[in-house]
Amino acid sequence: MLNPTLRTPRMNAIALPTVREILDRYRQTFLGTQIMVGVITLFTLMKTHRVLAALGFFATMQVGALVGAAWGARLKTMFERARMGVGP
Repeated sequence: MLNPTLRTPRMNAIALPTVREILDRYRQTFLGTQIMVGVITLFTLMKTHRVLAALGFFATMQVGALVGAAWGARLKTMFERARMGVGP
């Protein structure tokens, strides 16, 4: 379906961020994220005395940091497009 105002195909999905945008977002939040990951990992290790549990928390939080960076880059793209007046 064509957008009658722009005469271009309508974009129904939000464009996914590039790897560079995700890594830029990850770099911006790296220090705070890694401090939080370290504190929670040490807290888990001290409370449970189980290295595998602490490593599980560590790995999960690292994956979460990457997913969060991808999500943040996508949101930034959406907000920038909305500010420019471009469709979804």
